Amino acid sequence: MKNYKIFSFIFFIFFLFSCGSAHDDVSAIAESSILVKQNDVVIENNKDFTFSDTSSGSSLELELKIKNKGEEIFYFKDSDEILLIEDEPKNQFVLTQPSARFIDVGEELSFKISFNPTQAGDFKALVVIPNHVDEKEYKFFVKGRSY
Repeated sequence: MKNYKIFSFIFFIFFLFSCGSAHDDVSAIAESSILVKQNDVVIENNKDFTFSDTSSGSSLELELKIKNKGEEIFYFKDSDEILLIEDEPKNQFVLTQPSARFIDVGEELSFKISFNPTQAGDFKALVVIPNHVDEKEYKFFVKGRSY
């Protein structure tokens, strides 16, 4: 009888830890409630998006759209902005914030990123979109090459 109690206790502890880690795995792979695209090309979360090559001193501008594919209104809090974090040298990319502060379910909101290289080279910047609906930031790198 004593062995049965020990076995039951060990099984219970194993079950408890197994359930906890399964929950962690599910939350780690949960999808974001938004996606970003340029025309029909989806810019996946945590991936790269590359501008066309251009000459130094010229400018390329892309209009990107955030689509709300969730079940709730997507919104930016008062102090939120889409962040653009550049490598050195700075100011090779310029981000224009969207005009609205929310996106209805199934709708899209536009913003722009320009690539304005001031010298020849390879450049990149991290774009971070805060997401308060499912608490998962949407991030991707923009890359550009100038000659």
